[in-house]
Amino acid sequence: MTETLLILFAALLLDRLLGEPRRAHPLAGFGRLATWLEGRLNPGARASAAGGRLRGLLALALLVLPPLGLLLALLVWPLNPALS
Repeated sequence: MTETLLILFAALLLDRLLGEPRRAHPLAGFGRLATWLEGRLNPGARASAAGGRLRGLLALALLVLPPLGLLLALLVWPLNPALS
């Protein structure tokens, strides 16, 4: 319990001291990238619902899976002695 409160206090203190990034917020950059990709995948033509789902899966694969894969690799790498 006290460890959780200490972590919470440290997080609030760091947020207060550092605040938001001034130049480029990571979520804003991701939003711009997602908007750009949506414009490429959906150029304005109406398509079937199945085609929309496929384009949505492609967008997911291009935007979300690479960072997730990198994160998982970084988490698993030290645990596997064969990869060290």
